[in-house]
Amino acid sequence: MHSVFLATILEENLRADLGIKKNLMKKLLITLLVALCLVTTLFLTSPATALAKTTLYPGEELRRGDFITSPNGQYKFIQQEDGNLVLYNGSGVPLWNNEQKGKAVSRTIMQDDGNLVTYGYPEALWSSRTSGSLGAYLMLQDDGNIVIYQPHPDPIWTTNTVE
Repeated sequence: MHSVFLATILEENLRADLGIKKNLMKKLLITLLVALCLVTTLFLTSPATALAKTTLYPGEELRRGDFITSPNGQYKFIQQEDGNLVLYNGSGVPLWNNEQKGKAVSRTIMQDDGNLVTYGYPEALWSSRTSGSLGAYLMLQDDGNIVIYQPHPDPIWTTNTVE
């Protein structure tokens, strides 16, 4: 009789314990789903400039239609479909270009040697003439200036387009 009584008590305790664990798991799952929804909402509603690229590092390139933007989203540096590499301000006014409009440009690359080069078919059409600066990178700044910096970081080339 004692063993039946003990078995009944153990069974009731196990059921109660499983019920608590199920409730705990449900609460944990709901909390995780709510957190995931919040993170997704924040990600989808954040400004596009938070995700935009602002820098070209060695080996990175801009192909036709590719661009980088300033961190504040006010300036855009684009490799246009017409071959011209152009810096625009927030009003769409061009501030600088590499004068390659109408040429068969394929890409502009920040080379490993520190030179920013626009290539056509098959040769270089324009460059910043900054080769010899291993590891240099290009940055579009919030003031509208495009600068190539050495890793130190010392500027070695600029569009001089500070607004």
